[in-house]
Amino acid sequence: KVMFRKPAPKCSIGGELAGILDFTCAQNARAENIVITLESEEIIHARTEKSADGRPPTFRKIWIETSECVEHLDTSHFVMNLPLNTPGNFRTPSVELKWLLRFDIRVVRKKPAGEFAAFFKGVKETAEYTSVEWVFPLEL
Repeated sequence: KVMFRKPAPKCSIGGELAGILDFTCAQNARAENIVITLESEEIIHARTEKSADGRPPTFRKIWIETSECVEHLDTSHFVMNLPLNTPGNFRTPSVELKWLLRFDIRVVRKKPAGEFAAFFKGVKETAEYTSVEWVFPLEL
């Protein structure tokens, strides 16, 4: 669960973006590692060329990136100062600029090991890893 401190999602250039990450609501799984990025996406609508999936060309730029090992934490926090030299969101018929806050979370789910692994290998539990991505749009 992510709880933003005001003024998210409406932010000002040079302002602060902060929040708290709460990992206590996950059942049978734990967040192991989290990467948070502040990025912009420039979408070119004017071009006739499209990608294989039919979308217009998109250029991503990562402005800020932070990561943290959170395997043994119940809560964590993040604070980012938005750069002063950034353009705000805009859209024209040719180009669109969007701001995103991306959360990439690696989750580990531990299960009891099978009888064979427990008896012959001495393994009591097995770990299953998955990745979760959550993207939060921002208004600058």
